[in-house]
Amino acid sequence: ASSQADIANDIEIIPRLNGVKIEELVSEDKIEASPEVPADVVAAAEAFVGQPLKTSTLSKIKGAIHNGFEKSTGELVRAIIPEQDITPGILTVHIVRATVEDISVDGNKWFKDQIYLGNITLQPGDPVNNDVLFSDIDWLNRNPYRSVFAVYQAGDGFGGTDIVLRPIENRPWSVFGGYDNFGTSLLGRDRWFFGAQHGNV
Repeated sequence: ASSQADIANDIEIIPRLNGVKIEELVSEDKIEASPEVPADVVAAAEAFVGQPLKTSTLSKIKGAIHNGFEKSTGELVRAIIPEQDITPGILTVHIVRATVEDISVDGNKWFKDQIYLGNITLQPGDPVNNDVLFSDIDWLNRNPYRSVFAVYQAGDGFGGTDIVLRPIENRPWSVFGGYDNFGTSLLGRDRWFFGAQHGNV
């Protein structure tokens, strides 16, 4: 819930928003004025048209665009409100598509890095796509001896994003044994059994 201070600081910028224009920031000094934007993202941004534009609305529009891309295409996109003259009632929003810069593994003890990295489809230079990455992580998590999650970190380049895989691992083998007395009268009632499982794959 909004606090009294938040409400007091929620300043009306213009009484009516007439439109939202989405442009792509390709580099620090290059803008693509007509990028490919899914219809769902456009609709999410335009849902605010016709309403007063307040400071709180800016965050909501950025969130709608970010979430819209994630739901529609799986892409990780950052929305930025650049400095602009909004007198005509048209709000320009810049998007930055995250690009894979580096993929690493942190915290593994029993499983080698390559077991994780070799099962990740995304490679450096690819757009970050949550759907693709999470699908690979789901596959890695089929092994009962590990649980993997991913962390995004800012890379060095423009839009660059480092993906850090952080597994929680258990010792990938187990030994078990037991006894029962359900044997046959010919071979003897007592039965002992032993076995082992190995899951380092």
